[in-house]
Amino acid sequence: MKLVFWQGFDHYWQKESHRLNRFGSHVSSDESNSGLHLTFTSSMLIGRFPHDIAHIYSLVDLIDVPTGQQIEGEATFEVEGKLGKLAEVRGEKIEVTLPGNLTGAPVLRGFDIEALNYPHGFHTRGFGFLLDDIELTAGSDQTVVSFVPKIFMHPAKSPDPFTDPDRFVWRVMPFPRNIEPHTPSEFKYRMTLYYAVIAADNDQVKITIPAGERQVKLEHYARRRSPRAAAYNLQGAGGGEYPMAALGIRGFRWELRDWERTVHNGRYLRKLGCLIDGLSYGPDSGEMSYNARMDFSNGRRRQDSEPRFIWGRVVRVYRRFSNIEKEAKRRTYRTSYGFHAVHTLYPVLFQFRKAVDPVYPVARLYNRIDKAVTVQSEIILPK
Repeated sequence: MKLVFWQGFDHYWQKESHRLNRFGSHVSSDESNSGLHLTFTSSMLIGRFPHDIAHIYSLVDLIDVPTGQQIEGEATFEVEGKLGKLAEVRGEKIEVTLPGNLTGAPVLRGFDIEALNYPHGFHTRGFGFLLDDIELTAGSDQTVVSFVPKIFMHPAKSPDPFTDPDRFVWRVMPFPRNIEPHTPSEFKYRMTLYYAVIAADNDQVKITIPAGERQVKLEHYARRRSPRAAAYNLQGAGGGEYPMAALGIRGFRWELRDWERTVHNGRYLRKLGCLIDGLSYGPDSGEMSYNARMDFSNGRRRQDSEPRFIWGRVVRVYRRFSNIEKEAKRRTYRTSYGFHAVHTLYPVLFQFRKAVDPVYPVARLYNRIDKAVTVQSEIILPK
């Protein structure tokens, strides 16, 4: 049985930054006599304009075990609230029954987000998905895995002058609603959490769910960025009893903290990545080393490149000796603003006594969205 471990996502718009309208990435698998059919589904939609192309990546790890099972499911929520207010929703407990001597744990296999009450979407301060309160109840002939899905969403106003109605440009020259509709004061999103319960015989697998969280903090200011990855170690059972291991994610959460130089803290979204990579496992020590990696950008292509002539050099010199780059003023017509971003990750370690050859490398999946909203790609691994 080939077990699939989703290890995060990396999305970016090729040209510009856009509002959070439709944003999603998940994997699903189906193993038959012909082999494993792995489907990678991605969704992205521009909030307003201009036309753009989305590039969507995801990482998955595959392990083939002689006695294993993967049960997939999903949970959908509608979350709503006042713009600028953080909203969190706790779902009903989900129970999955594993037959026989199997034991397992739930992990994420992706997500999907869709704005419902405003077709252009909202500027965002963050979102997240989590499988919490995981419990295993073992019986004589079955094991019940239970967990509680949770989601987090935080839309907010942006300091951009062309979307903030409090700005001076709106008061002097208000744009007609057919050109730039006024953002409503309330938001409503549909958020879908995709999960998979990964299981194996009780004597063949060791599952470690660490308490607490792993965080990466990213600060962007005047073209300076802090490191986008943090190295972590997760300790499992050592002694060489479990020669194979994989790392899954039961939750992630990224958010923008208050930025003191702007009134509003919502941002356009150019690039967002939350994933784990650089895995290194030592069977003797039972330790899994990995990188918790994040990336976020609200910049636009026309801001990231300077004109290739003398005037561009003059502008760069002026910025260097002025407060434009140093202070990121409250009143500015730039659409890229500084931020403090925090990525929180919740890993799960699976260790296996036996695995079937071959050993698959971590696969990097890719979808490209041009005109469609949702794109699927399929990978078939022969049996």
